[in-house]
Amino acid sequence: QLSWSGDLRALWKALDYDCSGTTTFEELDPHAGRILAQVQYFAVEKYGKRPAQALWAAVDKRNKLRLNYQQFAEGLQATGFVGKSKTISKWLDWTHRGYLLAEDLDIFDQWKPPSWLVAAPNAEAAEQFKRALIGKYGHYLRGWRLVMDRDNSNICN
Repeated sequence: QLSWSGDLRALWKALDYDCSGTTTFEELDPHAGRILAQVQYFAVEKYGKRPAQALWAAVDKRNKLRLNYQQFAEGLQATGFVGKSKTISKWLDWTHRGYLLAEDLDIFDQWKPPSWLVAAPNAEAAEQFKRALIGKYGHYLRGWRLVMDRDNSNICN
């Protein structure tokens, strides 16, 4: 569909960061993956394991059945979500209709993003880990090669 004619093997290797044999949305676009995961985690926390229908009902208070981006963003914020609601509104309209329907939220029932996408960074733990690597191996590269990247792929997962 894209009419792309490049090296598919190289493309796949670039997209499949963890060498799992599959690629995920968060591998394609980690930034967007984090933003969508924030909404998904918020919705699951507030509305349960399959939050799409309840989230739509909370956002579409007037039962309009379709909302433009601004209406959806404002409704999402009214539920207590703190984040990029305007951006999310546009992304969820993957068919470019200019508005959202309840079915556009189905992704939040199906997708189970990895927890690391919304995990708060722990700078203290990172520093402790780095100090332990230096303490045991003398420098980062030695620790990386001996412990974390044994296959020389420059990937640790």
